[in-house]
Amino acid sequence: MANKKKISPLQIREKIKEENQIEDVASVSNKLKISYWRDITAAELRDIPRDKTVIFWSISPLEVHGPHLPLGCDPIIAEEMALRSAKKFLLQNKDYQVVFLPTLHLGTDTLPLSGSINISDSVIQTVIIETVNALSGLGFKYLMISNNHGGPRHLFNLEKTSRKAFQKTKMIVISPFGHLVRLWDQHDKKIMLSMGIDNQNHEANESEMHGGHIETSIMLATQSSHVKPFYQYLPTTKVSASVSPIKKMLKNVT
Repeated sequence: MANKKKISPLQIREKIKEENQIEDVASVSNKLKISYWRDITAAELRDIPRDKTVIFWSISPLEVHGPHLPLGCDPIIAEEMALRSAKKFLLQNKDYQVVFLPTLHLGTDTLPLSGSINISDSVIQTVIIETVNALSGLGFKYLMISNNHGGPRHLFNLEKTSRKAFQKTKMIVISPFGHLVRLWDQHDKKIMLSMGIDNQNHEANESEMHGGHIETSIMLATQSSHVKPFYQYLPTTKVSASVSPIKKMLKNVT
């Protein structure tokens, strides 16, 4: 029987860099039609074509991700995914442009540890619905929500609220991260290969996914200054679902 190969965060980081050829935000913004809602004027906003613009919005909470990653790990990765998605979209649709809303640092079902901030799903739903109402009222038609938090009610809430917002305003709102999580749970071959992980031979499984190889690797590849160097010596830590707050959290998911 062949020995299983262990894949380190450094190896995954190099795979990410090879596949994506990281460019900084300023470089991408100069080449493509990317703007930031907080930085433009009302006059500039009026000039943006509504039917040729996609708005990107990152929504993820502040949460503990081990001793080596920042509390803003999820929002940071969500922003990176949004930027890369926007870049690829614009390269394929050169007549479109993208506007980024400021990141919303809110989420449900964060780990019950000091430093995590948990917000009720009803509050998040209200913020999203009212924001979509405002965007729709301004004539915008497309919104993509980026997220990197896997809390079950958070994922469900983003998808549910996206559908509700569309039904109310007819603005197309999508939140694809829940689908990616489902593919990951199924060890989808395409997802595994895109992350540089052997589907038959990987240790980035569910027990170490939170603050483990995957998130550490992404942070190393995109925001390495935020990763504490002692990450290399940390053991894998499993969180038991029998811990009462987590057990209660999972039980309440509907």
